Amino acid sequence: MKWLGYDDADFLAMQRSCPGVASSNNIDAEVDLKIGGRQMIARIWHGYRTPEHADAYEAMLKPELLPGIGKIPGYRGGIVLRRPLGDEVEFITIMVWDSLEALKAVAGPNYAVAIIPEDRLKHLSRYDKQSAHYEIESLQGLAGIAG
Repeated sequence: MKWLGYDDADFLAMQRSCPGVASSNNIDAEVDLKIGGRQMIARIWHGYRTPEHADAYEAMLKPELLPGIGKIPGYRGGIVLRRPLGDEVEFITIMVWDSLEALKAVAGPNYAVAIIPEDRLKHLSRYDKQSAHYEIESLQGLAGIAG
């Protein structure tokens, strides 16, 4: 198979030689998406803000999506996505958990209900009342992506 005009072996060798892009430790490694027999989960949520206040709202999501989330057992990390949509800006958060059980231990039995700190809620023009949850079937080449 050809990747960007390169044979598989040449493409992998080129990736390994690029600092910060990929290393031999993560190119060929198979990521175990089951922790202790439990499937890893992605929690996905959408929120919307007016363009003039989008930068301020985004700043609230950094360095952590939720205050103290990085200290919670089972939380693996998160991603903030942003795109303009005419008269509003859409934010999508993706939180990765070791398992649904780890998420439920924090969020409780109604784990799908969106968790939005009160000080952030007032900055949203609209938002999903519930998060969607997906089993993670594949993670490819993400090791070291954030530096």
